[in-house]
Amino acid sequence: MRVVRMTFWRTLGMARNYYATALSIGAFLAGAAMLFCFNVESAEGGILSIGQIWAVSLAPLLPILSAALAMDVWSDERLSGRIDMLLSAPVDEVDLVLGKFLGVFAIVVFAIAVSFMSVFAAGCWYSLEIGFPVLAIFALLLQSALWCAVGVMASARFRHAAAAALAAVSVTSIVPRVLWLAAEKYFPDERMAHALMPFDAHVFDIASGDIPVFTVLGYAVLSWAAIFVACKTVEMLRYSGYSARFLRRALRFSSFLALCAGMLAVALAVRLDARLVLPVASGRAFSDRTKSIVSASGGEIEACLFMSRRDRRFVPTQQLLRNLKREAEDLGGARISLRFVDPRWDIGAAERLVRLGGAEDSVVLRSGRRVVSVPVASAITEREIASAMLRLSSNIRSRTVYWTVGHGEASFADYTAWGMSDIARELQRDGYRNEELRLESGDDPIPADCALILVAGAKTEFSRQELSAIDRYLNGGGRLLALIESDGPAGVGAILPRWGLKPAAVAGRGVGATGPSLPAGARTLSGSDVLISEFGDHEISAPLRGTQILLDSPVAIVPSAAAESGAGADKTVYSALASAAGMAFAAIGERGAGAGSDLMLRPTRVVAIGDLLFVMNGQLSARQNANRDFFLNVVSYLAGADAAVQSGADDGVLQIPLDRSERIEAMAFLAGIAPFAVFLAMILNAVRRRHRR
Repeated sequence: MRVVRMTFWRTLGMARNYYATALSIGAFLAGAAMLFCFNVESAEGGILSIGQIWAVSLAPLLPILSAALAMDVWSDERLSGRIDMLLSAPVDEVDLVLGKFLGVFAIVVFAIAVSFMSVFAAGCWYSLEIGFPVLAIFALLLQSALWCAVGVMASARFRHAAAAALAAVSVTSIVPRVLWLAAEKYFPDERMAHALMPFDAHVFDIASGDIPVFTVLGYAVLSWAAIFVACKTVEMLRYSGYSARFLRRALRFSSFLALCAGMLAVALAVRLDARLVLPVASGRAFSDRTKSIVSASGGEIEACLFMSRRDRRFVPTQQLLRNLKREAEDLGGARISLRFVDPRWDIGAAERLVRLGGAEDSVVLRSGRRVVSVPVASAITEREIASAMLRLSSNIRSRTVYWTVGHGEASFADYTAWGMSDIARELQRDGYRNEELRLESGDDPIPADCALILVAGAKTEFSRQELSAIDRYLNGGGRLLALIESDGPAGVGAILPRWGLKPAAVAGRGVGATGPSLPAGARTLSGSDVLISEFGDHEISAPLRGTQILLDSPVAIVPSAAAESGAGADKTVYSALASAAGMAFAAIGERGAGAGSDLMLRPTRVVAIGDLLFVMNGQLSARQNANRDFFLNVVSYLAGADAAVQSGADDGVLQIPLDRSERIEAMAFLAGIAPFAVFLAMILNAVRRRHRR
């Protein structure tokens, strides 16, 4: 152990003298920080925590850092001739290799620690919940051990450091990722089953508490195999000449057997997919919306996970269902019983589920004679399960949202980035049907099953006959949701003022105006949008406090002359739902609010949202958190399903309450100031040590 310790400190000392070490660590910290900031932006509205994003951001760069740090631990000894002096000493090669491996590994651990501390410092400064992702750090250290072992092995094999680094990076990063990209292209089924590249997926799984036991053992065996091969490679340097050729062949054969053992360990890890599931704290267990739906449910619900137990989606879905069952018991809701049907083994049960309308790779919920099947794509969220429970327990599943057509509106059947198929799918999950509304004449009544009329950015005026039909519907207690196109209110401009709402220009934009100007004091991400975190004291918006919505081209909604007019049940009340810089961008006009329960009147409700893009497919795919929840709350309130009006943020949903300037500041600190400070400190230390010599 004395030789190992001396070699370890010698490796650290040499690394501290190299300017390349400071450059490698500085570049690693800057690159990891930039990737982290990009992943945080992309993961907004997803289910990853900040700690998991940090770990997944570091994973692709660790092989490069390890190769850069390990490339000269042996090649420099060989190039300078010091290798002869080392091998002439009465020491074992294992002690030398272990000392160098531990030295390189310690430097990589230092880089990981600095990266985490910088992210943690930024989180404390901006009051973000980072936590201490112990399992994520364990996953990074597990992979780093393998990458360092491969780097030391490559350094022992090649005389030149650059060749050793290129070989190590090729084996640990380039070749695996190229093969993965090829597999993604030519094997789409594998792409569906494995959302991430395996190395990245291992970090994500372990950070999430889903530990693949044999994969961990595979990393350990491969690390041992790489160190063993490095030892045998160094040992071969002791023997030269024709007489030692058989001994060198034996050493090569033993190295080959060690690599075969490593490959067998990988095959065993793939074949035996045993997993250890650990509870990982990630904030609140379930959202307010889910708790509201679960507590309002009653009776008995059978939840059946219809999926192969070998599917990598089985464990997280099973855990979600078990947590849901415990939540229902705590809230006094429905009694949920769990079943797990493997279509490959439980053939009879699988056949019965198919007859009920269930499909493989889905969660089938059954209550009495009502059955709801929730397909599991790449993953399943609590929102989907809660919406399925809402369909089982509520009476709104036969209600219909009618989308006006014929005036340039966005379509719920459009699957492009400018369509609204994603939000229409969410409505279907909550039990609504989506239908087109065509009013050919003023005599055509609004269908009786209409939950609300949705005007999704009409660009042309409604005809007098259409306006007459809509007015009759609203005067009878109807409900209307208008998404306003930034180029102008168009058709809804003749409807909204009668119900207390009026679109207005915003500092040179909206209602036909153009320009990048924003309301004074408004927060923004891109410079042209508005970040809204001020929610009014209304059933729709109050549960969303603490979250944010993003409007791309906002139009302000101000009270019209009809607001606060009338008296008693005929009074029209204006309420701001979402505001920024003192200006409302979503508002509701209600006539008969508060009088319906006493006089048995159905109040008229009209909501105007000053942006069309915020629930289009392109926006939801990037920021699906509060935008989606706000829209669903509006629909639930208008349809009368007030119990479902809650914050629908999923457990662990990433929420970054930073505007554009704050995000730029955070990125400047993480990718600029912190890496440069570490680089400068290491350079000064190397200069000082060289002068002392």
